[in-house]
Amino acid sequence: MAPARQQPKLYDLVEQARQIESKSGYWNNFNAETWRLHGSSLDVASLNEVATPEFVGRIRQIFGDLVGARQYDDNTIALWFHALRDCLHFRLRRTGTKASDLLDANVDAWREEPSGVSYPPKLKSLIQNARKQDKDAFPGISEAILKRLKVPPQVEHVINLDPDKGPWVEAEVTAQDVAIEDAYTTGVWHVEKFVLVQLLRTFGMRIGSVARMKIEDVHLPITGYERAEIRWASLKNGNEPERALFWPVSGALRKALEEYLEQRLKGIPKREWYKLPVFTPGGLPGAFRTGSTPEPSSEIGYEGHAMEATLGGRFRLAMGSLGLTSWRTGKERPMKFNPNRERHTVGTRLALKGYSAAQIALFLGHAYEGSCEAYVDLARLCM
Repeated sequence: MAPARQQPKLYDLVEQARQIESKSGYWNNFNAETWRLHGSSLDVASLNEVATPEFVGRIRQIFGDLVGARQYDDNTIALWFHALRDCLHFRLRRTGTKASDLLDANVDAWREEPSGVSYPPKLKSLIQNARKQDKDAFPGISEAILKRLKVPPQVEHVINLDPDKGPWVEAEVTAQDVAIEDAYTTGVWHVEKFVLVQLLRTFGMRIGSVARMKIEDVHLPITGYERAEIRWASLKNGNEPERALFWPVSGALRKALEEYLEQRLKGIPKREWYKLPVFTPGGLPGAFRTGSTPEPSSEIGYEGHAMEATLGGRFRLAMGSLGLTSWRTGKERPMKFNPNRERHTVGTRLALKGYSAAQIALFLGHAYEGSCEAYVDLARLCM
């Protein structure tokens, strides 16, 4: 005889059907793995990696109460969540065990080396506001520890996952790769446009470094070298171009550089090549010119360096012309481009591949490796 089917408890039925509305009007099922918020989301399922099922359940209830209260904006809720998750990840790395509660000792150790400068006070704010909803929330945290959750000195973290300014995520990078390749191979994009965009996306250069590049900084067969490599001035750390390291260039970018330089140097005596700028104010004919833009100087090769603002504008217009959109916020929105965002993306992707802050600093041209700890910390958070 089959066993009698157990009737669900009223509490379980209520929780299964519970819908939570955030202050910005986003509705979520209480038991969903991910809660959507305006401009962000809570990956609740990711807590399973760092906390016991019972503790995950309590955290879910705490955030359910905070979101459902509709007193706190979505961005604040997301920051609280990321601060808590980072603290739990830190505990897991130190102990190798999942957290069953939030305890003074763990939080006190974590606050000395947080992954983001704002995380300690955000965790403090989370605990204080959670206790307004439930006085028994996070019972393992004392008032003494809360007073210690302040911004630590000499920590500077400026990289985050802002959907409009932060590093591109993998799906966005892939969409850009496909659109750029299609625009170039079909002839919609001039080779100079492709080279400019891909230099920034591949090497994460500062736009000023690109503006100051000279032909002598590009080693290719066309310029008399067997190896394909480039270098650029780091600008902010006093590294002159002559002292900069050369980095290999390959694939489609290498072929495009060859094609571009063939056009760029055509008709110019070889003895005059090396001090010429790679990119000029007018660009090659047909590369960037519009009806309102004058033709490049007839003295090809002697126009001087392009201004940073000029190259930055060309990059934004080129990428904007692709009409790319992103669903990162839960709604389809146009991608927003600027050269510095590509730099942050390169740094973060290097960190995700396992490169240290010192290695990333060398590649991006930072004087101090501490400047690149943010990339490593963000990669750790993403993982």
